[in-house]
Amino acid sequence: MARRTSGEQREANSNGPRASDVKVGGMVGARRAGQRESPSVGPTNGRSEAHTEGQAHLHRQIAELAYVLYERSGFRNGNDLDHWLEAERQIKESRGQAA
Repeated sequence: MARRTSGEQREANSNGPRASDVKVGGMVGARRAGQRESPSVGPTNGRSEAHTEGQAHLHRQIAELAYVLYERSGFRNGNDLDHWLEAERQIKESRGQAA
């Protein structure tokens, strides 16, 4: 196989998206650094910051209780969804919310 010159290598590298050009989390097509997407969550889509912070607090509480349930199970793997759903049910029940 023939060796490429530095100019040929730069040209070969410029064909197609680089890892830094593609949005983390996956998206269809390449996104260049200068382009922005509108956020899908947050105050700009009609939610207040207080609501978003409340959701973050609820998420933290559920995560902490789910870990406690995982701990109580003897750190047995494979029940993460069950622990999460049980923690969510318990916290929402204690708040008087429907699960």
